[in-house]
Amino acid sequence: MNQVGYVQPTMVQPQQPAVMQMPPPDVPNRVCASVINMLLCCPPLGLVALIFACQANSAKSYNVMEARSKADTAKTLNIVGFILGILAWIAVGIYLFVFFYFLAGVLNAYGNVLTTIGEVSNSLDELSELGNSTSMLGNLDLDIASNLTSIIN
Repeated sequence: MNQVGYVQPTMVQPQQPAVMQMPPPDVPNRVCASVINMLLCCPPLGLVALIFACQANSAKSYNVMEARSKADTAKTLNIVGFILGILAWIAVGIYLFVFFYFLAGVLNAYGNVLTTIGEVSNSLDELSELGNSTSMLGNLDLDIASNLTSIIN
């Protein structure tokens, strides 16, 4: 108030509208599942799912719909990769079981063949010793016969 009763007008600054910060969009992160899928289950599908998951993470900031679409694609690829990976691990397990089962059978049969060959070899050795014994008996018979002839003469 400069003069008595006179009010000087003041300039009012316009108020800026309040800017509300939006929370980041809720797009699931599928990177961890994609890496596990790539390393343990199905590497080709896991790699493609990882690419889609990374694209979804980068698209979160500018296009939520595209980010959700890519995250859903990564989820589908991960599910298919996990199923294929589990089936592959089961198939490998069955293959290894059958392989080692038949390998054990072959080795058992090979061991039986070696045992049989050893038994036949022992039998042949016994027969040759028996043949040597009979030849010694034949020599003994000749000695007895010569002794008898010398006694008679």
